[in-house]
Amino acid sequence: MSTGRYVYCVINSIEPLTFMSGPVGNEPEGVFTVHYKELAAVVSQSSEEKYNVCRENTIAHQKVLEEVLVSHPLLPVRFGTVAQNEEIVKKFLLQERYAELRSMLHNVTGKVQMGLKVLWTDMKTVYQEIVEENPQIKNLKKKLESKPAETIHYEMIDLGQMVNQALLRKKEKQKEMVLKPLQKIALETKESFLYGDQMFVNADFLISRSSLDDFNAKVNELGEFFNEQALFKYIGPLPPYNFVTLYVNF
Repeated sequence: MSTGRYVYCVINSIEPLTFMSGPVGNEPEGVFTVHYKELAAVVSQSSEEKYNVCRENTIAHQKVLEEVLVSHPLLPVRFGTVAQNEEIVKKFLLQERYAELRSMLHNVTGKVQMGLKVLWTDMKTVYQEIVEENPQIKNLKKKLESKPAETIHYEMIDLGQMVNQALLRKKEKQKEMVLKPLQKIALETKESFLYGDQMFVNADFLISRSSLDDFNAKVNELGEFFNEQALFKYIGPLPPYNFVTLYVNF
């Protein structure tokens, strides 16, 4: 039997705990806790020193964290963190970093992460709006429509650049329409890269559980305001991945 331990997160718990979610690597012992004083590391048996970053493994890691979060505030540990044995987890994580971990857990208690992506549903309409909202683009487009295609190559490049800049401005404006009211409720906000022309919001929010109903209501209100013009992809509650991650080197 392997003595290695795959580490998912750290929680406050004196009582030994087990969890129903399947462990990374489908190890036979399941998911359980290792303790030092009132701290506990959520772990599973590990027969590997390194795990592939594949869909099966990352989903297993995430599902364990989501199950733990239902009953305990947690400090998520980076995917793929493996200790040689249980004693190393106790000594080099829970014992040596005891004060740090207690402070970090205090800071995330009562807080969760909510994720939101917003995408336009009809880019043809968006580009039509850009033309109507920008007289310079509208006039140049109309001018070029009457010219032979082989004579307007460089002007078309200029038009494309103007449209692209206008699209970026429109994204920024509509992003602020979404983020500003949500940031009034959130404790922290972290924005991420916008993928493709359709996406104009990609953000995570650290929310107090006591404010979660208000935050959900505001997201629903914004979704109704944009109606069918935009798709809201809203996920959570999640562990605070983007606001606190525990890096461990055994």
